[in-house]
Amino acid sequence: MKLRNKLQAMAAVMLLLPILAACGGAAATDTPVPVLTTTIVSAPLASPTTAMAMTPTAAGTMMTSTQMMGMTPTAGTMMSGTQMMGMTPTAGTMMTGTQMAGTTPTAAPKAPTPTATPANVGQAAPNATKITFWHTQTRRNGDTLNGMIADFNKTHPDVFVTPQYKGGYTDLLTAVQTAAAGGSLPDLTVGYENWLPGLISADAVVPFDDYINDPTTGLTASDTSDILPQFIATNKYPAYGNKMYSFPFTKSTLTMWVNNDLLKKIGKSAPPATWAEFVADSQAIRALGPDYYGFEFQPEPSMLVGMVYGFGGQMMNADNSQFAFNSPQGVAALQTLADGVKSGYFLMVTPSTFQEEQDFAKQKVGFIMESSSSYSFIPSYYPTNDQKTPVPGSDFDWSAAMIPHADGVTPQTTIYGGNIIMYKTGAAQQKAAWEFVKWFTDAPQTAKWASISGYMPLRKSAATTEPLQTLYAKNARAKSAFTNVLPYATDAEPKVGSYQQVRDILASIITQAVKGTTSAADGMKSAQDKSNQTLK
Repeated sequence: MKLRNKLQAMAAVMLLLPILAACGGAAATDTPVPVLTTTIVSAPLASPTTAMAMTPTAAGTMMTSTQMMGMTPTAGTMMSGTQMMGMTPTAGTMMTGTQMAGTTPTAAPKAPTPTATPANVGQAAPNATKITFWHTQTRRNGDTLNGMIADFNKTHPDVFVTPQYKGGYTDLLTAVQTAAAGGSLPDLTVGYENWLPGLISADAVVPFDDYINDPTTGLTASDTSDILPQFIATNKYPAYGNKMYSFPFTKSTLTMWVNNDLLKKIGKSAPPATWAEFVADSQAIRALGPDYYGFEFQPEPSMLVGMVYGFGGQMMNADNSQFAFNSPQGVAALQTLADGVKSGYFLMVTPSTFQEEQDFAKQKVGFIMESSSSYSFIPSYYPTNDQKTPVPGSDFDWSAAMIPHADGVTPQTTIYGGNIIMYKTGAAQQKAAWEFVKWFTDAPQTAKWASISGYMPLRKSAATTEPLQTLYAKNARAKSAFTNVLPYATDAEPKVGSYQQVRDILASIITQAVKGTTSAADGMKSAQDKSNQTLK
């Protein structure tokens, strides 16, 4: 009964828990959502927004990074990595992506409710420990995940994993809330870092540390050093004993995608390394003609976070008790966007239209800042002559590069993407869950997963395995994201439970500063004040 009460309390907390989608998305309202509370809410759970899980396109359509996160677009609409982030529930209802962006996208598609395809992952042995894994992957990624789980079940007869597709991340969180209220949580789910404060407070989750350090079934010293250190660091929670309450799963980085052909036209042979060079190159590209822009962007919080890092600032203070982005570096980041749009060499596009990606694919933009997985879907925007075949000359020289940095500042970008969370469902189930997590994140499996999904491999050694060697030989852009950007992805976005509210505040301030309704200095001060209020 005590555990059930804790789970019900957790459901009430999670109903109001602002959620974060780790890999791009527009949200432009500074209206705070209600303060977290442990009071049981008697109102029924709201229906999940359909904006997070759309019916996939016809077979053969290039997948976007949004599809890789468990969301697929309707026919004729290509979704991007910038869609994934801005999802937060309000009291009693789930907001749509349009509501969260604060603007009305042009020709917004209607999205039907997602349906789950039953996974054929084999038959459990009589004495196998059965566990359930809730995820967001669909179509190609979902098929790959199911196939890998089937391989695990076949080679690990003592454990049987049943995967269940739960729609997008908002849908999945709603399912967790419902399961918590009923006292029947799954064994594993995917989820984001800022889900954890509410889950930890409800005593519903298990840290991975004891399993990682187990002398018999844990990771060896070689294993631990093989996992990319930034992926370990971003899954530790300093406010909770620095324990590893989640494990990396679908990771990507904020990446600058560069049109090298346009750089050549302005006499440059390498991408801009500093913000001063970035501005100068953007001005030169704009001068090529009225149809060209140096940089196009959505008012996207993850991009601004990366820019704050790139100018040498931080999002929070040393003990993560207060936001700290209202600094000279933070103001400089926002001022750069405002100046660029005012002077005409940057263009801020309407959220959820993905104009920046389409214009980049049409060779009209020098730079965009998107997910590292973008290499897999930008070609789908190439002009076609029969809706399938790109017209001759539609491909061009483009590649991944680090986002710029200020003079004297070490290059840095941000990490985002989902992780695996283990719930308190019993010692046997937790041991079995760890066995699966350990297997899935080992070098052969993470290499296979990365080569198909577009996410980053979790281990250094994975890059030397056949699947990724083959991919990198065929797709230099995929390799450039791994080699040119990942080494500098050293920090994630804040892990506080109210961070989605903060993302909304940041998106609003970007829009206001760019449109000239506030100065960069006043905007950052206001944004930080409001953000710190969410922590109280």
